[in-house]
Amino acid sequence: MRPLRIGVNALYLIPGGVGGTEIYLRNLVRALGEIDSVNEYFLYTNLETGDSLAPGKPNVHTVPQMVRAAFRPARIVWEQLALPLAVAVRRIDVLLNPGFTAPILCGCPQVTVFHDLQHMRHPEHFRWFDLPFWRMLLFWSAHVSRILIADSEATGDDLERFYRLPQDQIRVVPLGVDAKFFDVVRRPEPFLLSVSTLHPHKNLERLLRVFAEFRRGRPQFRLVIAGLRGFNTAHLEALRKGLGLAESVEFTGWIPREGLYDL
Repeated sequence: MRPLRIGVNALYLIPGGVGGTEIYLRNLVRALGEIDSVNEYFLYTNLETGDSLAPGKPNVHTVPQMVRAAFRPARIVWEQLALPLAVAVRRIDVLLNPGFTAPILCGCPQVTVFHDLQHMRHPEHFRWFDLPFWRMLLFWSAHVSRILIADSEATGDDLERFYRLPQDQIRVVPLGVDAKFFDVVRRPEPFLLSVSTLHPHKNLERLLRVFAEFRRGRPQFRLVIAGLRGFNTAHLEALRKGLGLAESVEFTGWIPREGLYDL
């Protein structure tokens, strides 16, 4: 067989702006570059990402697209109309969509990654003007894709349940662990760490309430929550104050990778 030409739809990637899906994509691309020197990879990036995603391997190429992901309507339109043309020009054999959404009309088979289906499980946690787009785009992305990758059994079950997809179309591929984490050493300070975007469906309100109970018997502990300051931040900050945790709970916001390793 000739080497495959594999496209990677990275149009959604805003450095420091999309939470864990950025970490997933960056580590996936780097790992593919390390284990596969035969197939050709084409990373379709936006203006915010630039060349920072490519791992510097000769078979991994960046294909910049003239769109900014920060303006979501433009990114969605570009993904649906311009990306299929760009894929056709380079005769891509298969397109990987690591961030939930895929072009509805595309001239090659597609593989799409679903990290969760929270918009179906807990629609009350989504802003009213976002929810219709999530429902429509993710539904069609799931149904036009040849294969769906779920990074947990729960998400795989949700794809079957909510979208009525055949089981053989879904692959559960658990998340890996950054090798760097195996080198960390124990710090002398006792604290709990949660890495999460501050969105309602992350269940951080319950975490704060449980930590308040936990700390009654272990007052030496702190709680550090590291992640993008999402649209639930103000509520969580008010709850932190109301629970008397202002000095013992820290919201770091998005931090560089080295800062996370340190924590």
